[in-house]
Amino acid sequence: MIKCVIVEDDQMSQMALVDTLAEHCKNVEVQAVCGTPEEGVRSIRQLFPNLVLLDIEMPGMSGFEMLKLVGDIDFEVIFTTSYNEYVLDAIRSNAFDYLTKPIKPAELKASIERLIQKRVRSRNQKFEQLAESLSSRNKNRRIALPTFEGFIFIYVRDIMRCESESNYTTLHMANGDKLVVTRTLKEIEESINSTDFFRVHNSHFVNLASIKKYIRGSGGYLVMNDGATINIARNRKDKFLKILERF
Repeated sequence: MIKCVIVEDDQMSQMALVDTLAEHCKNVEVQAVCGTPEEGVRSIRQLFPNLVLLDIEMPGMSGFEMLKLVGDIDFEVIFTTSYNEYVLDAIRSNAFDYLTKPIKPAELKASIERLIQKRVRSRNQKFEQLAESLSSRNKNRRIALPTFEGFIFIYVRDIMRCESESNYTTLHMANGDKLVVTRTLKEIEESINSTDFFRVHNSHFVNLASIKKYIRGSGGYLVMNDGATINIARNRKDKFLKILERF
């Protein structure tokens, strides 16, 4: 979900943007509609949006001046204006897009879709960087785990994911093997004891370097390198996303 703040002094334009987003851009959540630049600055600082729909010409302060007042910009900006003379200034401001009023629903929808694609590419790049970073750690670390026959010694890096099976745990290995060990998932988690792994669900403990994709949703789910899909528990989603932000 893209969290959006609208900064627009004209009430008719405000209503048009809100209605268009509600009808054509279901994956956008409007957090606030601000009628002045000062209100926009306050809302941005309080709400941390992903996107700001920003009018360029407003009484007392332009959209460009408002962005300077905000300071650190960690959100995308789509400028809205009745004039084309500001295109170059918008480009220099690293704006994501520039839409001319009256804004056509198809143009706004297309802009939002491009933003979503950009976010997906960025998230995938984070996963690639994460996997590369994690794969370089603990390359030679091995642990011993009990099986029905005795003990097995395995490299931690070769574990793709661990799945709870009551009092047992199935280890899904990078080479496709499945190993059943006589330990609970909690005990496996304690044995591995590595920040390279994360408990995404009561039944699943995954190697972060083996994640191929993260798909958004109420909790979201992971697609692993072997094609397996694993749901993320809602109460673990925020912590999981914070881990990604470190990379």
